[in-house]
Amino acid sequence: MTTFCLMDELMSRRFRLLAAVLAMPLALSSCEIDTINSFPTTYAKIRFVNVLAEAAAVDVIEGGNLVWPNVAYQAGTGSREFQPSDTNFVVNVAGGTTQLTSGGYTLFGDQPYTLIAYGLVAAPALLMIPDDTVEPSSGNFAMRLVNTAAGIGFIDAYLTKADESLDNLSPNFSAVGYGTATITFRFASGEWRLRITPYASKTVIYDSGTRPYADQRMIDAIVYNRGSGTLVNVLAADVNGAAAVAVADSTLANVKAVHAAPQTGAVNMRVDAATLVSGEVYASASAYAPVAAGVRTIAFEETAAPGTPLASIGRTFAAATDSTIVLTGFAGSLQAIPLDDSNFPSATSRSRVRFANMSPDAAPLDVVVGSTKQASALASGTTSGYVEIDAGTYTLTFNDAATGATKLTVPDVILTPAQTSTIYAIGAAAQLAPLLVLDR
Repeated sequence: MTTFCLMDELMSRRFRLLAAVLAMPLALSSCEIDTINSFPTTYAKIRFVNVLAEAAAVDVIEGGNLVWPNVAYQAGTGSREFQPSDTNFVVNVAGGTTQLTSGGYTLFGDQPYTLIAYGLVAAPALLMIPDDTVEPSSGNFAMRLVNTAAGIGFIDAYLTKADESLDNLSPNFSAVGYGTATITFRFASGEWRLRITPYASKTVIYDSGTRPYADQRMIDAIVYNRGSGTLVNVLAADVNGAAAVAVADSTLANVKAVHAAPQTGAVNMRVDAATLVSGEVYASASAYAPVAAGVRTIAFEETAAPGTPLASIGRTFAAATDSTIVLTGFAGSLQAIPLDDSNFPSATSRSRVRFANMSPDAAPLDVVVGSTKQASALASGTTSGYVEIDAGTYTLTFNDAATGATKLTVPDVILTPAQTSTIYAIGAAAQLAPLLVLDR
């Protein structure tokens, strides 16, 4: 009897043990336990930067969801987590459904990225760059260059001390192509001056001035357009720390002079105390010249009688932009009219043109190119927006907007591919004259 009781007890224990073993997967399935066969999910982290020229703001959509709404030009977002998988991003005009560009990418877990919308609205693009995850050692900071400046071509960049000449230096970043990013380089923390030039040139198209670079800071220096045909600007997007995205404005802008005052001899244009343009005659334009960005005083004086201003104006020159200052009017009532120039390249290789009525007494004018009206009712001292026209040879007519009467006919005007021009009507209304200026 004792033997049978013992056997029954053993069988009962074995049954309970077997039941417990069979129940283990159910119990474990409700517990978050990392084992050799169980790995926690790691996510890709992405932030978005908008340097898409001519786009005031954009929305970014992923998987049908609006992930970054209304991101302004020259601005960036914080990072968001995404599954490490194949992902597609769509960039739309803010608040609408008009798609500007899109891109598909394979994302990896535990990796930060910067997604950049760049180029022109007519030729937009996206660039996804994986950011460095290794902070520089104490006493150093890290930087890489990202070239998103349309129409500029390959660029070089120099990081130097404040007064160091570029003449005998090799660039720290060389031959950086459009839509590409360099590897990250380490530099000693402190104050540095970043200058950018076209590839294999010493002509500076961006100058940061002296700026501090904090210890162990990591920076994506994103080079982009702000409207100049030759100058560029930089957006400094920190990778670590607070991951701030901030405009690092250039100290440079461009300006040219147009002499459209029919009763005035050759003139000089002075910016603050410096003569920037000398001996400009009626019905002509100077080349662009560099000027310090910021608030400046522009004054015209007769070349034959320097020191006595004919007309002057205060002007704020935004960083990395082009401007034109037009001298117009009759003797004794001259005025300087500032124009904001937009010298982005044509996305279609057509000719980009705007029209200006700089006659001091002309009625509002319509402008017809060939048989197509391209500008309407241009008042004295104003310009049209830019239009793109197929390259070719045209007859231009400036007509009185009220009566339709032709006031000026300009035959055989050659509009060349991928150039930006301004076509002016200048002089007295009774003797209008044309002036075609190549701006880019």
